[in-house]
Amino acid sequence: MISLCILIAITVLPLLVTAWILAWSARLVGSSRGRMRFGLRATILCTSVSIVFIIADALVSKDAKQMPKLPAPAVKVVLVTVAVNAIFVVLRRVFVLSRARTFAPFGAYFAIGLAQIGIAAGLVRPFLTEAFIMPTRSMSPTIEPGDRFIVNKVIRPRRWDLVAVWRNDPQPATYCERLVGLPGERLRFEHGTIYINGQATTPPSVLAGLCHARPAAIPPSQGRYRDGETIALGGDEYFLICDNVDRAFDSRMRGPSPASSLVGVVDWIYWPLSRARIVR
Repeated sequence: MISLCILIAITVLPLLVTAWILAWSARLVGSSRGRMRFGLRATILCTSVSIVFIIADALVSKDAKQMPKLPAPAVKVVLVTVAVNAIFVVLRRVFVLSRARTFAPFGAYFAIGLAQIGIAAGLVRPFLTEAFIMPTRSMSPTIEPGDRFIVNKVIRPRRWDLVAVWRNDPQPATYCERLVGLPGERLRFEHGTIYINGQATTPPSVLAGLCHARPAAIPPSQGRYRDGETIALGGDEYFLICDNVDRAFDSRMRGPSPASSLVGVVDWIYWPLSRARIVR
């Protein structure tokens, strides 16, 4: 939920700032429409053009993988040219400017865009929130392959949270797993139940009665722990398991995850829309 609030804030604020700067730049070159309401209109229309371009670009990239002969670079150049010209026309008509004078709000619009990209790359993505795609079925049915989710990097993880974790495997990637054990705790799997410091826990319904030290589909030779065995976590270690509990390869086989591998807490699944929901 917090990530959703952050995303709304970093969407609405730049929208208002962009509208004000566009109106101001148009007013500087003599437009009688250099006011906030026209700035908002221009910003919304230019943003719509950019969204259409992003969707078209994604479709071209998808088709290029299926049709290697498709001249994707040439098509992208055409798309960029059309989008840039469309933005220029929008600004010229909204502010009723000559072609030469339209370059003032036109340049301001792209300067703002570059500044926003810099803020997103230097602040939002590293420290606040980031989007990922689930690569495997390890969290099925909670998160399916291809589901897109938002990770919050500000809040502290709690037991049973879905967390994003970086795995430096032969094919490094960020995965989603469920946090079970916190630093310094003692875990024990017994009769499908997880005990924390000697106390039975109540897991989410997807895991209820199914938690064993070794997944049923994993050969005994790959098991790391046994039911009834106490697992002691270090001061910077987390124990993670997956909701596809009988088939997933998680901390039960690879051991606890260091705190440094946790990217953040998953708090919002946003795609596909049919499965979109707030998680935390």
